[in-house]
Amino acid sequence: MKKKIAFVVQRYGLEVHGGAELLARLLAERSRSFYDAEVLTTCALDYSDWANHYPEGTEAVNEVKVRRFTVEKTRDMQMFSKMTVDPADRQAQQIWIDEQGPYCPKLIEYIKKNEAAYDVFIFVTYLYYHTVRGIGAVRDKAVLLPNAHDEPLIYYSIFKDIFTCPRAIAYNTEEEQAFIHELFDNNHVPSDIVGAGIEIPNNTDPVRFKEKYKTDEYILYSGRIDHGKNCPELFEYFIEYKKRNPSGLKLVLTGQEIIEVPEHPDILSLGFVSDEDRTDGMAGAKMLYCRQCMRAYRWSCLNRWHLVFRLL
Repeated sequence: MKKKIAFVVQRYGLEVHGGAELLARLLAERSRSFYDAEVLTTCALDYSDWANHYPEGTEAVNEVKVRRFTVEKTRDMQMFSKMTVDPADRQAQQIWIDEQGPYCPKLIEYIKKNEAAYDVFIFVTYLYYHTVRGIGAVRDKAVLLPNAHDEPLIYYSIFKDIFTCPRAIAYNTEEEQAFIHELFDNNHVPSDIVGAGIEIPNNTDPVRFKEKYKTDEYILYSGRIDHGKNCPELFEYFIEYKKRNPSGLKLVLTGQEIIEVPEHPDILSLGFVSDEDRTDGMAGAKMLYCRQCMRAYRWSCLNRWHLVFRLL
């Protein structure tokens, strides 16, 4: 009998744009050959407010069973962005987690009541409500896929519990593992470098991209265009660089515009592009800054997931 595993993630669906969410979906889809894989998530589509978009209940997404639970409180981003929290004030951090969201107590209740029905719970991304509130309830069956990096929020003391309580942690990179070990002193938690893997396209043509978008030399940014990705700093540095170094070099952006992109003759924002355009653009770029997982994966990395599951 196949082990039954649950991917617990903040949002899930074909329409969802986000590296962590995409990684969760593709892992769930590829895991079906080896495990009885299921997804536990919310009804939210947009991370900015976590408003309910999908109906509550069970559905199949690319043949993966998905259980959705209603978000009971949306996020007011204007108010939330003004919240200040002392990294040592755990009481204030508890309030912050609820406001961060997606606030979905029914999801946590389901996990607690149905722990015996699953062999493994894989919590995707350390930062959100579902992981902070859920991982401790099933710690002996929990695998954390943190997607962690050096950002101000990770220094909140509340997150030490998240990185020390699971049965195992699956890191994407050696750098992520080293950073977390140093920050939380959690070397005792079994872990492995699982990664995501990529599949190199067979038919990449950088000339095709350059001709289509009428650009020759360019820096490519791929991902959500947002404050959280340091895009304002990217724009500032690029514009200043062009002032000091006049040339035909352009900054090409692909992805969703959350913030306004400056009007500049050498900044080209393409929005969402096709897989062909994305890989052609990457192949022809002078420099690439990518904060979004690629959609095409090589799933030999699932062998490492098997190693993680054996710990449970």
